[in-house]
Amino acid sequence: MPELNDRVVVSRRIIYTQIGLLAVLPATCFILGWMMGHLTAPPKESDNSRKFATASGVVLRPEGDKTVVDAGATVLLIPVNTEFSQRWDPSSIHPTSFQPLNNPLIAAIQDAGGGVVRTIDDGSFRLQIGGPGQYWLIVISTAPTQQKLELNRVETAALSRLFLPLEDLFEQRKFLMTSVQVTGDRKDLGQLSINRSN
Repeated sequence: MPELNDRVVVSRRIIYTQIGLLAVLPATCFILGWMMGHLTAPPKESDNSRKFATASGVVLRPEGDKTVVDAGATVLLIPVNTEFSQRWDPSSIHPTSFQPLNNPLIAAIQDAGGGVVRTIDDGSFRLQIGGPGQYWLIVISTAPTQQKLELNRVETAALSRLFLPLEDLFEQRKFLMTSVQVTGDRKDLGQLSINRSN
């Protein structure tokens, strides 16, 4: 009768298989836990998300002894601290030569947090800008003038670093230029009266 042995013989293959399972199991549990946490967690707001605001108003201009709507005028809102990588020829946003599509200057203004549009038939406009802040508001009328361009030193410094030649932005048109403060997601600029000539 063979002698009984209290030892259990296990093949090396089984031992290696168990070691592999012990190594894989924690990693699998970690991956499953990470996936569950990622899928069930509330979405995080993107670090690159931007806030926007909407500005609107109506542009008016004098005509003889009357005040009329200024359809086709250019309205530009741009943050006061804007700096472009180059100075742009402004003729593509002038009322007489406005290019609404595939316009790199409009794209640059929008990238800076500003906006530019033309008024519609009733003189109104609505544009999207980059949220609260201080902006230059520039309105260029369709009404011509023969007077020489006159800007103060602050206005000249602000615009000459953005546009070249600066005179082509106004190009013998009446205009309005002022600074406005946007504090919320909507800014009603009301009725804007063209009161300056160049």
